[in-house]
Order: sequence, then structure tokens, then C-alpha cells
Amino acid sequence: MRKTGIFVLAVVFTLCEWSGWAQPPGPPARHTPHGLRLERFVEELGLDAQTLAQVDAIIDASRTKKRTLRRQLREARRQMRSLLEAEEPQEAELLEQADRIGSLRTELRKEQLKTMLRVRALLSPEQRAALLERLNKGPRRGRRGSGSHQDFHSPPPPDA
Repeated sequence: MRKTGIFVLAVVFTLCEWSGWAQPPGPPARHTPHGLRLERFVEELGLDAQTLAQVDAIIDASRTKKRTLRRQLREARRQMRSLLEAEEPQEAELLEQADRIGSLRTELRKEQLKTMLRVRALLSPEQRAALLERLNKGPRRGRRGSGSHQDFHSPPPPDA
């Protein structure tokens, strides 16, 4: 019985973290969707009309895919809540649903990275540098703004 209770608590805490329930007190963090930041910063680069149209097409296609993935992720989280609310939650079902949620989050992150790489491929080295500098300014996005992680736009630190 004790192991089951600990397992259920672990799953509940994990679900809270995934769904954003476990937010620190205070005002909510300001969040600008990745595509909107990228779009705004690309406009500041002074690209020619043809390149700007290509960038817009990349961002629009990505936005559609990310919207679908976010919808699937919300549904997967709802299903997880339903599984947790069962009288006797089934470990196998919960773990399978946790895998599904993790997979969707990974797909969403991959889509962000693909978008960035496609846009960067259209830019000159100077434009890339200006875009990366602009994207890396401001608050770090991660575990509730802790700033303790490496931004994915930056190159990895050299090995020590």
C-alpha cells in the first residue's frame, strides 16, 4: 500500500509540473511564443522581400504544426488527469500516458528547432549573428525562469 501511495504522489507531482500547476507564487512569467519572437526579430534584420516571404512561409507552416501538437498535448494531459482520478489508477496506463505526453513535448521542441534551422539557412552569416544575439537577449526560458539552463539558440559551452 505504501509503494502505491508514493507512486501516485510521484505521478501527481509530475502531472502538476507538466501542466503548469506547480508555479511559484507571484506574477505569471511573461511568455512570448517562439514563432512570434522569431518573426518579429527577423523583420528587424532588413531582409529583401523574397527572403522575408520565404521566412514567413516557414514560420506559418511551423505555426500550424505546433498548434496541432499543442492541441494533442492538452488532450493527452486531460487523459492523464482522468487516469489519475480513477479509483485505482493503473500503473501501466499512467506510464504509457506519461510516455505519450513526453513524446508530444519532444515533437513540439523539435518543430521549434527545425523552424529555427530553416530560417537560419536563409540568412547571411551577419544576419544569423544578429538574429541569435537578439533571440538570446532577455529572460531565459526554462524551469520557471530560473536561468540555469543553456539556451538552445547558443552554441554549447566548450568542454572543460
